[in-house]
Amino acid sequence: ILSPSSKVKLTSTLDEKAEEGKSKGTRMYIEMGRTLARGTKLMEGKQDGWGDEIQILPSIVGSCYEMIVPKILKIRAGKAAKAAKKASLKAAKKSGASGGIGGITPCVKDLALALALCPLGSEGSAASDCVATLIQMASKRRKPKVAKGMRDYLPKQMQVRQEVFRAIRGVFDRHGAVEIDTPVMELKDTLTGKYGEDSKLIYDLKDQGGEILALRYDLTVPFARFLATNAVGNIKRYHIGKVYRRDQPQMAKGRYREFYQCDFDVAGKYGRMVPDSECVAVAAEILGSVPIGKFKIKVNHRKLLDSILEISGVGPDRFRTICSAVDKLDKEPWSFVRSEMVEKGITAETADRIGKFVTRQPKDDAMEDLRKLREEGEFGEHEKANEALDDLEIMFGYLKAMGKLEFVR
Repeated sequence: ILSPSSKVKLTSTLDEKAEEGKSKGTRMYIEMGRTLARGTKLMEGKQDGWGDEIQILPSIVGSCYEMIVPKILKIRAGKAAKAAKKASLKAAKKSGASGGIGGITPCVKDLALALALCPLGSEGSAASDCVATLIQMASKRRKPKVAKGMRDYLPKQMQVRQEVFRAIRGVFDRHGAVEIDTPVMELKDTLTGKYGEDSKLIYDLKDQGGEILALRYDLTVPFARFLATNAVGNIKRYHIGKVYRRDQPQMAKGRYREFYQCDFDVAGKYGRMVPDSECVAVAAEILGSVPIGKFKIKVNHRKLLDSILEISGVGPDRFRTICSAVDKLDKEPWSFVRSEMVEKGITAETADRIGKFVTRQPKDDAMEDLRKLREEGEFGEHEKANEALDDLEIMFGYLKAMGKLEFVR
């Protein structure tokens, strides 16, 4: 897009640059980019002295296109081209020029696009529309980025992950487990209502073909659906797969919206506390097979926690709500958890009674800790609490026989 007065100068410039070789070719299309920028300013009425008529020069356009397009494939990734582009931008800023159309870096791909958009022989108004289209397209360009709460994994990171997965699968296989897989998407009705307050963290998907879907939040509810739709009987299964949570990510703390879970579950009819003991033993073997140092596995019994809430004066309709607050003790101080429980509708006195149980510091010897709980008599004759204590005693006995009790608190 040039004025007639610039035709002679540009034609001679092109002839000279074409003879100077590859490195000089870079300067050639930078000069042409600047010429395009000057043409844009003329159409916007920002420069005088160029004349009123703007026209396309077919012969120059054709020769430029043939010379430039092959060159871009050779120099795009080259350091010389990058240095030349940076230098031209710096010089353009100093001289007050834009260095391109609509802020676009003056390089051959923009010129080729401009030539393709503007038909040969078009009048000034048509050329102006072509440049406006190019500017509009350029304004939509954005720097590529990873979605919030997600990340890429480089080859070395993937190598570490695969080694860990091999160690985990080896432990699962030694315990006679079989691997399954389930879809990353489930019917929304299958997932909602299963996670209490965390249901709001489920990723909903738009209606696709008449079904409302959602990304799986964990691997447990899909396994329950798997059992309901497949007649498998007793099964010891493991599942390694990605799950998704619409949570506020904390990348520095390793809290992502997309991450892997490794599940090991035993479903069916077995002896009392036998599956529970094996699950804890599997966890201990996995943690011991990877170089993470010393570790402890915290064991809880849902009946015992429900009994604590009941003895403290919490109604059954608030059990799950208050449990979600207690679960935060690993990350938050008791004062924070206590305030949250009060906000959720229980009295400060009730919260303090709960705190008496959940803030006690366990001993290194789990069996000795269980014995002290019984001696203190805090649970009295509460039926469910005593059933839970009996279950824990049986499980600790199995773990001791398997040599894994030392890892349990």
